[in-house]
Amino acid sequence: MPNSFTTKGQPSLDQITDTNVANPANSDVLTYQASSGLWVNQPLSIGGIVKQVVFSSTNAPFTTNQPTPQDIGLLGTITPSSLTSRIVILVQLSLTKITNNIYAAPTAKLFRGSVSTGTQINIINLMTINGGQGWAFCFPMNSVDSPNTTSPQTYTVGIQVASNLETIGAQRNNSTSTMILMEID
Repeated sequence: MPNSFTTKGQPSLDQITDTNVANPANSDVLTYQASSGLWVNQPLSIGGIVKQVVFSSTNAPFTTNQPTPQDIGLLGTITPSSLTSRIVILVQLSLTKITNNIYAAPTAKLFRGSVSTGTQINIINLMTINGGQGWAFCFPMNSVDSPNTTSPQTYTVGIQVASNLETIGAQRNNSTSTMILMEID
């Protein structure tokens, strides 16, 4: 397997000549092959083609003080076109601390399916927030899923707090949470 172009100890770019580098094709990566001492073009093994993009959002106010995930009303559905497709999920959460003078330690969870019965894809412990109420903050939650199906897939987001003494809100004060789903093949 060729070494990465950026690995230490390899020849510098000024040592590359037309005689030891073949004509590159689109999406090829120039790599150094230590066994032959040549720079070669290798097909790019990461990335892919974006087949479709789905956008969803919600600005419906939501509040919870539950230590189990509660559905905030943000969901997106995408139907993969092949069994090998990956789904890139980009979420932006708009959250607000409601409880006064009590810390809040919210957790956000991303699910394939419903919050109550779906498969958890990602979890992010947002942060501990001390002080008064009204703190507003936005958090990204990004994931890649391989559902291995061509059936419609719905992704949902749930939030929870560490104890029922805390209260956290989503989409408060006319704010919006968003989700972008991209099928990559």
